[in-house]
Amino acid sequence: MTRDEIKQLLIEKLREIQELSGREQQEITGETRPLVDLVGFDSHNDLELSAMLADPFNIDDKTRLGVSADGKRPLCVREIVDNVMENLGN
Repeated sequence: MTRDEIKQLLIEKLREIQELSGREQQEITGETRPLVDLVGFDSHNDLELSAMLADPFNIDDKTRLGVSADGKRPLCVREIVDNVMENLGN
């Protein structure tokens, strides 16, 4: 997968989670931090996102995509894409 394909799929799934949760749609960019910037998006949604993307991104479905490896800092979409690219060996 290319960087753009990963970003598009990630944004698509974030929008899907927000929609299924009955939340208003917001603009999502590379600098959006889902756990901070998306209304109502929480750690449960972060795990839901991982489960949705486990197969295409070759990650464990219990991975928290939205936080740094030490669990202390919320990541933006661009950083999540970077992590996925590294995980895929790109």
